[in-house]
Amino acid sequence: MNKLPYVTASPGIVYSFTFSCHKRLSLFIDSAIYDLFEKNLGDVRNKHRLFLIAWVIMPNHVHILLTPSYEIKLSSIARDLKQKVGYYGLTIVKTLDQQLYSKLVVTTGTTRKTRFWLERRGYVRPVSVEEDIHILIDYIHRNPERWKLVTSPEDWLYSSARYWLLGDERDLTPNPPEWLMDMPPTDRLRG
Repeated sequence: MNKLPYVTASPGIVYSFTFSCHKRLSLFIDSAIYDLFEKNLGDVRNKHRLFLIAWVIMPNHVHILLTPSYEIKLSSIARDLKQKVGYYGLTIVKTLDQQLYSKLVVTTGTTRKTRFWLERRGYVRPVSVEEDIHILIDYIHRNPERWKLVTSPEDWLYSSARYWLLGDERDLTPNPPEWLMDMPPTDRLRG
């Protein structure tokens, strides 16, 4: 099994997380699954005292940009972000779409299980250059627009774009570190 190494995340370093659904299928098929992930993201942020910079939930993957306030294993953050959503997300998919749910069954020898998330650990990397943070915020927020789900980033309900572009504070408001907030607003998200 390909697991995230026990790498310690350090305060002041921004990390980019991307998790894909099993077989890259669109498993976020109902607002209840989007809401579940969003709530869990807030819970994980609070539990681990993370600075949440930007995020988007897409039909078959999620992007998150964050930095810890203390040293913590990246695998702990990834596990807590995925575990609860994987379990309850499968329940919702099974209830709403049996045909889709049947595609999530994995058989290894005599063992059968279902997967919500792609078996690989996901893609987690540190963002080393300050300018990369701006590029990633822009990339994350424009993802729904590139997928032609909306005509502008702030129209997608399941992201932090409305906060960054309009100052709209909703249920899950980013709490970026002060050093990022000290930059002029026009530099935060490129148009």
